[in-house]
Amino acid sequence: MNYHIVVGAHVRHKDHPDYGNGRIVHIHQNGKSLAVEFENRTGLAHDCAGHTKKNFGRWSKASSLELINPFKAGDTVQMAALDQRAYPGFYYDSDYAEKNGSVLSVDDSYAIVSVAGIPGSQFVPTADLTLVKVDPVEAVKKATPKVKTIVFQSGSQCGRLVKHLLAGNSITPLVARQLFGVERLAARILEIKKAGHKVTSTIKTDVNGKVYAEYALRKAGRIW
Repeated sequence: MNYHIVVGAHVRHKDHPDYGNGRIVHIHQNGKSLAVEFENRTGLAHDCAGHTKKNFGRWSKASSLELINPFKAGDTVQMAALDQRAYPGFYYDSDYAEKNGSVLSVDDSYAIVSVAGIPGSQFVPTADLTLVKVDPVEAVKKATPKVKTIVFQSGSQCGRLVKHLLAGNSITPLVARQLFGVERLAARILEIKKAGHKVTSTIKTDVNGKVYAEYALRKAGRIW
């Protein structure tokens, strides 16, 4: 039997790609019949030696399956526990067992994985890896550096402008002059941006054909 045909190995059915990627969950003692859990079809429950009735997936011949490496660089994966690995004789640092890590590169039926807080990386058989689904929204949040906004002095022009914008209002040079006595709005807006606030600007034209900017706050932190 192919050394890589082990419980946990990732496979695809040659004749039924519509099944999606699968994973070997049981190998018959004859070494030729495999029970595979596919993404799109799980099959029926089967009796297997040493097991009570359980869903072992869809039975397939080993010759009808092809080994695949479903991982790519950047994927988050979890490593198997030391007593559950598909390759009992394979060594990797015990610190990696059951840890989540990031795939650095893939090759055939192996992947190189790094784990935060552990120096270096580890060569791990893909049969010992499980993909960890990551919420794309949360992934973006984690990847986006957090900007700490500067607190403006209470009553200052920038403080009053931000408070006005936080209330959902926009501001123009004319309104800034009338409400807050601000003569150089563009300069104050630059200070507000440097403080970490996200300000959007829209160029407009008044009835006399004069061009001006209208500012709004897309996202901001506290100002007091």
